[in-house]
Amino acid sequence: MDIRLLTKFLVLAFLSLCTTSATGTSSIPSIIPSTTTSLTSTTISKELTTIVLIGPTGSGKSSLANVLLGESPLCQNCTFPVCSQGLHSCTKETSMTRGPWLGENDLVQVVDTPGFGDSDNDDSELVDEMMTVLNKDVGSANLILLLIKGTETRLGGDLQQMIREMRALFGEQMWNNLVIGVSFWSFKSDVVDYRRNTCKWSPGNCRDEEWFSKSMLNILQEKFTMKYDLPFVFLDSWAKHPMNINDEEQKEKFNIESQKLWLLAKEAKPFDFMTVNDVLEENHVLHKRNAELEDMIKNDIAELKKATQKHESSFNLVHSEIDSHSLQKSLSTEIQERRNLNSVFRKDISTTKSGVAQLQTQSAVLDKAVSFINQENVGQKTGLSKLGISVAGLTKDISTNKNGIAQCQSKSAVFDKDIALIHKENVEQKNEQSKLKTSLTGLTKDISKLRNRVLTRRNCQSTANWVNNFDIHLNYKCPANKVLMRVESYHSNGAEDRRWKFECCDLVLQF
Repeated sequence: MDIRLLTKFLVLAFLSLCTTSATGTSSIPSIIPSTTTSLTSTTISKELTTIVLIGPTGSGKSSLANVLLGESPLCQNCTFPVCSQGLHSCTKETSMTRGPWLGENDLVQVVDTPGFGDSDNDDSELVDEMMTVLNKDVGSANLILLLIKGTETRLGGDLQQMIREMRALFGEQMWNNLVIGVSFWSFKSDVVDYRRNTCKWSPGNCRDEEWFSKSMLNILQEKFTMKYDLPFVFLDSWAKHPMNINDEEQKEKFNIESQKLWLLAKEAKPFDFMTVNDVLEENHVLHKRNAELEDMIKNDIAELKKATQKHESSFNLVHSEIDSHSLQKSLSTEIQERRNLNSVFRKDISTTKSGVAQLQTQSAVLDKAVSFINQENVGQKTGLSKLGISVAGLTKDISTNKNGIAQCQSKSAVFDKDIALIHKENVEQKNEQSKLKTSLTGLTKDISKLRNRVLTRRNCQSTANWVNNFDIHLNYKCPANKVLMRVESYHSNGAEDRRWKFECCDLVLQF
């Protein structure tokens, strides 16, 4: 079986379902009881419940389609032909029939499609034919029933690729109308007992309906990161074969599963089908938009680089402030040296003042002595002359000492001024030092904050639908204060274009 061709079939079927008409219904045509409708341009009412069966060759689509209309799975002259030709598919064209659900009262339209992956290698023609029929004759459908054999317990690589392409084209909404049908799942009493006992006594080898559904769903959720709980229905058409018609357990189980499928179809919102050309045209528009989005992304990256450079400038300024702190330490050392020199000058001035005081005391004593000698030795001229010479010498010494004292006092005044100026400079330097310390503390905190900040996205908003069509100019802008975070698109090789969805978020600096 060629799963790639089945992939193409499934993709095109979902492409046809992806555009839903918002309003309006067409009139219901006359009901044709349980006969295959030759596919013409007849318009089917959207009020009619429609189920499209798709799947690989040999999965039992035609047999199940007959059973859903109340017929035997291997009847003669069935509504949908059934045959057993190995890898060849009997159904070579898409056909549909309207009739009573399970042969009872509710009206249903069942669409049987060709099996894909057989040995005839004509899947491309079958896909084109199916898309034309779905668009022109079927119009819309409630469910797509993907039928797989219950013996298939894994999801092959080709089937995974098919589902990826479907999601790329339709987005997450594709899961809303997809039901997994499991065929060839027997509910004979002995088979059911075997499954039940295996699950009871050997849980690791349990292979019942719950196990199959969970295993397949886990694979889908893991491979395609989706959170949808896809519904599973286990429909063994052989339960309606005459040889099993009296098996109450098979009959009851088939009725439960078929009723589940019917309720899913009735609750599902129908979608209008599109043709392959419609999809290619949309992809052509997306191709053009891709170049514009690349330019937008480049501009965003350039702006981020500018912001990074701005932060680097702030860091450089902080480093400069740290260098100035080193200069401040040098100034403090020089101030301390000047203080030590001023202390030495103060000691010299104090010593000089003490010497001047002593000389003044000695001069006073000498003056008294001269006066006393003059009074006592008026007649002793020689003595007076000597004393006069001595006094003259002393006077000269006193004059010299007075000049020295005046010079010392002048120097002391200069030193006092220098000390006052140094003290004033010292106070100013202390103030500057205090300011620098405060500024440095703030800058250190700012650096710590900047280093701990990270860009975080919040309040993300995604466009719900494709925002453009083919060959139409698109100028999409994120809402105010938001930036573009994610882009989703699908491409058409025929139209050479793309359609786009966007996600915009707030960027927040956090600690």
